[in-house]
Amino acid sequence: MKFSVIVCTYNYAHLLPDALRTLAAQTFQDFELLIVDDGSTDSTREVVQEFAPQFRQCRYLQKPHTGLADSRNFGIQAATGTHLAYLDADDLWSPNYLDAVRRIFEEVPQAELVCCDGHRVSNSGEITGTIYPPHLPLVKGPILTISDLFLFFRYSYPSGTSLIKSLYQRIGNYDVRFPVGHDQHWVIRAAQNGAFCIRLDRSLYLYVQHQASLIGSTPIDKRFDEWLSICCDVFGSTMENPEIRKSTRKLTYRWLPRLLSAYDASTNRHLIKRAMKVHGRDLILMISYLLTYMGLCPLARSVLFRGLQDFKHES
Repeated sequence: MKFSVIVCTYNYAHLLPDALRTLAAQTFQDFELLIVDDGSTDSTREVVQEFAPQFRQCRYLQKPHTGLADSRNFGIQAATGTHLAYLDADDLWSPNYLDAVRRIFEEVPQAELVCCDGHRVSNSGEITGTIYPPHLPLVKGPILTISDLFLFFRYSYPSGTSLIKSLYQRIGNYDVRFPVGHDQHWVIRAAQNGAFCIRLDRSLYLYVQHQASLIGSTPIDKRFDEWLSICCDVFGSTMENPEIRKSTRKLTYRWLPRLLSAYDASTNRHLIKRAMKVHGRDLILMISYLLTYMGLCPLARSVLFRGLQDFKHES
């Protein structure tokens, strides 16, 4: 077993030192480090040069700016390890992260994909909660039901995800069509193809939320449109399955309050119309669409919230 730790970075020279310090502090040090620089124009190279002597194996890989999904693929292609672990340049690992994950792979030889819990941290450094919601069921094996699939991929964040390289080779590349959601898209594909998954109920990393992050800097409408595209790509031929239809709609509903709060009626009409094309006839989407067409976004929000409460009660 050999770990390749892949750190993708783009103009994060101000954040990268903290991430690298948490790697240097790992209790398990037998890993190669690959730092993929996605065309940074800041002092990333100098930061890497400063920290490289602290690692047994450290490679600095520069490439043109093509996005995070392509950078992950680039790093994996260069990796020589049997196991892959990701740390985004703006996140932090617990000193025990690699050791805990290594032990899981040793104790469960058939494991292919391991995800663990973490803590959300605000831009000011305040811990705002955990990644996993309370009472999230454990996973140990292939994911067999739609409900388990949705509970798994939604909380599989890159900095808390490790896998065997042969699984990546079996599933294929991270899809560059999905700049923000490529990680969840890939995890869905892996689960659909029978990957042996483990959910580790330990908080082993810090997920730092800030405006300069990929998610923070991507407009809500673009992220919503990407989610709909992921739905079509991974569930398109099975969207008539009642359980899939209900689960995908439930996630789509979660976007609507933010959309209705952030955009004008015309923009929301376009977004909700796209959602109706993906999900079909749906009462909450139809009412929201009609009200925004009349320019009544506040009323649409009120109706939507009531509908979501009813939906939550029924489910």
